[in-house]
Amino acid sequence: MTPIGTFAKELFRRKVVRVVGAYLAIFWAVTLGLASLFPALGVPDIVFRVFVIVGLAAVPLIAFVSWRYDIVPPQLIRDVQDVALENPGLSWARVRHDNKDAGYVL
Repeated sequence: MTPIGTFAKELFRRKVVRVVGAYLAIFWAVTLGLASLFPALGVPDIVFRVFVIVGLAAVPLIAFVSWRYDIVPPQLIRDVQDVALENPGLSWARVRHDNKDAGYVL
């Protein structure tokens, strides 16, 4: 698989696409509401423009936070290198069951 394909697969696995999509949908709904509310309250146009610019500029931050702190149940281990930390007997299991046909279970 290409590096871009692997990266895209990881984005979907860590639910980054889902979180960013939900953020954009909520941001769009709030923006539509504020677009009709701000003129009625007499708020200057620059406030709305700043809100939209800051909201769109926050998309990379939302994506980074979603990537970095993905929330999974404690039984699931996100990265392969974390397996050894969760299961110290893994190296013993790999050595003992390495030559068997069934393999080993992490």
